[in-house]
Amino acid sequence: MKPSPFVTIVLSFCFLFSSTQAQEKWITDAETQFKIKIPETFTQKQTRDGTDKVFTLMSPDENVFIRVRALKAESQLTSDLLQKVFEQNMIRGAQRIMNKDGDLHGIPARASAYTWKIDESDAILAVYYIIQNGFAYVVWAAVPENLAHEYSDTADGIIDSFELLSTPSSNAFAGLSSAEKSSRVTLLDCKMGTQVDQNYRVLFYSTNFTTGCEKIYIGFSYSGNAFSNPLLVKWYSRSLQQLMNESSLNTPNENGGHGNAFITNNGAPWLKGDYYVEIWHDGKMLNSQDFIIR
Repeated sequence: MKPSPFVTIVLSFCFLFSSTQAQEKWITDAETQFKIKIPETFTQKQTRDGTDKVFTLMSPDENVFIRVRALKAESQLTSDLLQKVFEQNMIRGAQRIMNKDGDLHGIPARASAYTWKIDESDAILAVYYIIQNGFAYVVWAAVPENLAHEYSDTADGIIDSFELLSTPSSNAFAGLSSAEKSSRVTLLDCKMGTQVDQNYRVLFYSTNFTTGCEKIYIGFSYSGNAFSNPLLVKWYSRSLQQLMNESSLNTPNENGGHGNAFITNNGAPWLKGDYYVEIWHDGKMLNSQDFIIR
């Protein structure tokens, strides 16, 4: 269908690089074959949950919570089953808002995001499900939803430091050169809301919007080099079965970055209904996110 002429979409991309001033340290576990880097100020606790080994890492103000759950992986264990067990037993009641197979800087992984109410407070969860070399890992972070703009970078940085002590066994990258691997574009994070900060990062995450909100933002970060082909963002009305608009942007010749796009109603109320937005690169859909306008 022809894109709707009354909806305008504007994309702005901000590629951010930061250096960490705080001292950091590696947490290494030879038994389950992984390591992860955390700030020196974080507390750490190691426990057993049956046969699972659980590592809990916490910021001094308790606003950044990181956990790595590692266990022996039986041959019949799949990402679907690992995710199902974790969702039912560990984060029961959490609402999944993103789910995509990809990688964690070269480690094949399923990336998921959730909203979750804990002790009457709302939290945002970022979870990676990994099955490699005879082990399964659930690497996840939680930050308060109302403080996500302040703490999400710290949580993302810690999760992104996760490494295996041995080479990933999957052949997903077999035969690729280092340059080819770095060029593979994978969405790492995807959030929606009605406001952004000065760095164009989405504030106050939500997938439920009112008819009167003027702008709806989607922010995301990605790994890989997207320079060869533009990134595309496509907005759809599921209720009307209509492509509302799409736009593209050529990115710098750099490995990884952060993207932000928004759609505006130009002052006219939105139609109530179900919507979704897709992010594409090089003919491949990187993510599809549902949202509702009521």
